[in-house]
This record gives sequence, C-alpha cells and structure tokens, in this order.
Amino acid sequence: MKKYRLELTDEQAKITLKALELYSRLRNGQWTELVDLCLDLNDDDYARKKFDLLIPELMHLRKQVYPELPPQWGTSYGIGKFEDADLAWEIHEVLRNRIAWTEYPEGGAGVDFDAPISFRGNELAECETISDQN
Repeated sequence: MKKYRLELTDEQAKITLKALELYSRLRNGQWTELVDLCLDLNDDDYARKKFDLLIPELMHLRKQVYPELPPQWGTSYGIGKFEDADLAWEIHEVLRNRIAWTEYPEGGAGVDFDAPISFRGNELAECETISDQN
C-alpha cells in the first residue's frame, strides 16, 4: 500500500480540517452546512435567508439526489452509508484530535480530545506535530 506524507502549517491544517468535515457532511446529506458556509452569520437577515429562502430550496434539490431521505433539514445519513464520507470523517477526527492536543496540551472537555476511531476498521491516518511556531 502506498502512503503519502503531507506537511501543513497551522492555518493549512485548520482549513483542511474544515474541508474534510464539510465533505463528509455534504456527502451524507447535511446540505444545510453549505448555507452556513456561504451566509454571513452577522447579517441581521441571516435566519430569514437561511430558513425561509435557502433551506427549502436545498431540501428540494437534495430530494432529487437522495430521494429516500425525508425532506426535513435535520435529517441525513450517518456513519456507514458512504465509504468515502467515512474515510474523510476519520481523517478529520485524527487531525482534529492532534490540533486539540497541540493547542491545549493539558487536555480538556469535548470530543476533540477523544481518541479517534475507525467505524469501518480502517487503519487511521497518522498525524504528529513537528513544530510549534506561534
């Protein structure tokens, strides 16, 4: 099996983390994530734009792609439906865990500090901090 090593800056690692999470969520039908990515949360009209304009349209489109999912915005597939989404989520988990422990070596509450696991029994990606340049 081929393996690849990737060296990222802190900023690159954090945007990669977001991209992996977004990919996994979109693939599993959590299309409302796209709305949150594109709208300005500080916009006074944010909630109306999100819930009145965009969510119904997105759910209509999602129904064309995933007809078996109910059209409500809070529904989606989960772990185990799509192998590529699961793999992206596992890499996200490894990277999120490493960033959490690097930034807060004393640990803390929340899933960021939980040991990553593979729901499919895959070999998890390896991630280490090679320097700490603040």
